[in-house]
Amino acid sequence: MGHRRNDNRPENQIVEPLLHRHGGYRKLVSFQVAQLVFDVIVRFCER
Repeated sequence: MGHRRNDNRPENQIVEPLLHRHGGYRKLVSFQVAQLVFDVIVRFCER
């Protein structure tokens, strides 16, 4: 069976990936908050 598209984008439209190869995800606020929460949990567990 072939795959069917469920969206209305034209076939030739380029879709950007969620995470780019250059590592720009580190600038995202959500990543920075997640990293802060992780660091706090690690410190708490080390006690």
